[in-house]
Amino acid sequence: MQALLDAVIDLVALVSPGKVRTIAGALRGLATPDAAPAPNTLADTPAARAAVARVLAAWTPVQPTGDEVAGMLLGASEARLRVERELSVELVWTGPTTRFVPTRRTEQVLLDLIASATTDLFLVSFVAYDVRSVVTAMNEAASGGVRLRVLLEASTSHGGTLNVDPAARG
Repeated sequence: MQALLDAVIDLVALVSPGKVRTIAGALRGLATPDAAPAPNTLADTPAARAAVARVLAAWTPVQPTGDEVAGMLLGASEARLRVERELSVELVWTGPTTRFVPTRRTEQVLLDLIASATTDLFLVSFVAYDVRSVVTAMNEAASGGVRLRVLLEASTSHGGTLNVDPAARG
């Protein structure tokens, strides 16, 4: 069963939700993978065709119905969409200033990000020290139930390149 689950997850990660629905529709009502259309009729790219072939190959030993495999595909696709909606990664450019790209002060960007966090926040900063407003905002977010994780450059005493220890200055 694990091989089939892995194959389903790999396929869903590779193709669009619309394509997953098409493939699931083609598998509904089938008793065995032998009755399934050829992978080259279900997918457009070599990688996607190979992923479909892996699903069909993993289907045989487990012997679910086509409806069950279709349900696995649709469920995995919906889970992927939900995770994508709930998680976002945003890169922020705060400098150096240029006339081509508007920038904001790093402190203000951090304060905005911290204030908008609702469940989880992972901050990465090369240099961050002596920014009391950021520490205050992080403490407020943590008090509100936000899970905080911070990755900072280490001081020279801890193998890094900074002359100050940003964690100790918090």
